Order: sequence, then structure tokens, then C-alpha cells
Amino acid sequence: MVRGENSVKEQLNKIEEKVDKIEEKISNIDVTLAKQAKDLEHHIYRTDLAESNLELLREEMKPVKKHVALMDTSLKVIGAIASVITFAVGIYKLIS
Repeated sequence: MVRGENSVKEQLNKIEEKVDKIEEKISNIDVTLAKQAKDLEHHIYRTDLAESNLELLREEMKPVKKHVALMDTSLKVIGAIASVITFAVGIYKLIS
């Protein structure tokens, strides 16, 4: 039975080696996971900061948008008045 006992011991040693390799891989996965968690935390911080800055920019742009809309309307009104004046002057010249 010595031969059978050696065979069982060899199999147990192989199983133990495989378990050790699995533990090592799990340890490596834990290290990777910890790094990724840290990177994710930093990414979330940067995303929150970017969103805050974007909201500030939107608030700062509101007066500019209002000014652009006012200028657009003003130029359209001036253009319409100029067209009416040009038309009136043209009619006046035709009549004269």
C-alpha cells in the first residue's frame, strides 16, 4: 500500500499547488480591483468637477445669449426699416 499512499500524496500535492496558484491569482485580482476602484473614484471626482464647471459656464452664458438675441432682433428690425425706406424712396423716385 506504500505505492497507493504515494500516489494519493502526489495527487494531494498537485491539488495543493493548484490551490496555491488560484490563491495567487485571486490576490492579483484583488490588487487590480483596488487600483480600479481608486481610478474610478478619481474619475467620478473629475466628472463631478467638470459638471460643476459646465453649469457655471451655462449660467455665465445666459446674458451673452440674451444679448445675441437682442442684437439679432435689432438687426432684423433695422433691415426691415431699411427695406421700407428703400421701397418708399424707389416709389418716390418713380412718381417724381
